[in-house]
Amino acid sequence: MLTLGPVSILLINQGMSSGSRSGLPAALGVASADLTYSTLAAAAGSALVATLNPLSGLLRLIGAAVIIGIAAKVALGSRSQMVAIKQGDEALTQFKAQKSFGHLRGGRLAGTFYGLTIVNPMTIILLSAVVVAGGKGTGTPGWVVGMTLASLFAHTGYLLFGSFLRRTFNPAGMARVGMVSAVLMVATAAHLVAG
Repeated sequence: MLTLGPVSILLINQGMSSGSRSGLPAALGVASADLTYSTLAAAAGSALVATLNPLSGLLRLIGAAVIIGIAAKVALGSRSQMVAIKQGDEALTQFKAQKSFGHLRGGRLAGTFYGLTIVNPMTIILLSAVVVAGGKGTGTPGWVVGMTLASLFAHTGYLLFGSFLRRTFNPAGMARVGMVSAVLMVATAAHLVAG
């Protein structure tokens, strides 16, 4: 649950754009997707991996395309932020760059992050691998609840870290952080496609 992947970077970005309180539905969406996948993994284990394996290439491409689109939006927003700061445009120097999902609230934000997590094939592969590898209590209802709670805590932590960055940096620093997060998103999308 603590793996820094594309969804984690998006949660950090969400915390930077809208703060932790209004971004909380995003973490709930990710945890809900992890609940879905951990339930499926517990129920089907290796059969689910075998079923999804032929689709993993397509899921990777879809996930990578979505992540690259978001990265482009973040990079363009960060670049316009930097230009506004250099030109001294006070109306634009307030941090506006990271708004990849800043306009979404509540259920729509949770649904968006649920969908982004569901198209990430690594989630089901990792959870199924844990079930197949076995271990005491693995694949039980308690394991499913534990995985879901671990996901919620970890992803809320990423959101809080983004919110911390928002309070720590000035608008120019946030624009630079936005550019770095866009580069990281593209790198994770490339890694996702490469397998």
